[in-house]
Amino acid sequence: MAIKKKTTIVIILLAVYFLLIFFVIRPVLNEIKENSNEIVALKGNIANLEEKAENLKKFKNLYQEYEPDLDKIDNLFISSEVPVEFIAFFESLTMKYELENKISLVSFKESEDKKETRPSLIFRINSKGSFLNFSRFLEKMEASPYLLEVQDFSISKTSRENEISGGTGESLEGEELLIEEISANFSVKVCAE
Repeated sequence: MAIKKKTTIVIILLAVYFLLIFFVIRPVLNEIKENSNEIVALKGNIANLEEKAENLKKFKNLYQEYEPDLDKIDNLFISSEVPVEFIAFFESLTMKYELENKISLVSFKESEDKKETRPSLIFRINSKGSFLNFSRFLEKMEASPYLLEVQDFSISKTSRENEISGGTGESLEGEELLIEEISANFSVKVCAE
């Protein structure tokens, strides 16, 4: 009977032991495993966020370094709705080089070509004045802060007598003075925003 009692106690203890393992220890171990997986995932997220924060700092530094250049790039394009800045630039050059210029907007052109991704404005310009002043004007126009292309260029030479010597057309040495003028017609294609 003592053996039977001991066997019953051992069976009861084994049953309690298996019940403890099955209902207490196993759920605790599963929870520990899940929590450790979450911790690993959080560590990965933290490392990813730290990398993103570092990249953001680098980007901010690079942005500050390139910001003046980005502003210059923004200024390369004229407003497609109101190209006032370009026209003011054009008129200031006209006055500076003493030319008679007429500017008119010919068209607004959305880019149809796959190579061109920006819309453009096309201006028609009729110009009269001295060849030297016109060539300086054209040089400044091409070196302008805008992205532009001169197209359909035609130029012709005209002459008129100088009225310095009382309308006689003669200089103090007796030679006739001629002021050579040119007349130029061209289109300017300017990239717009």
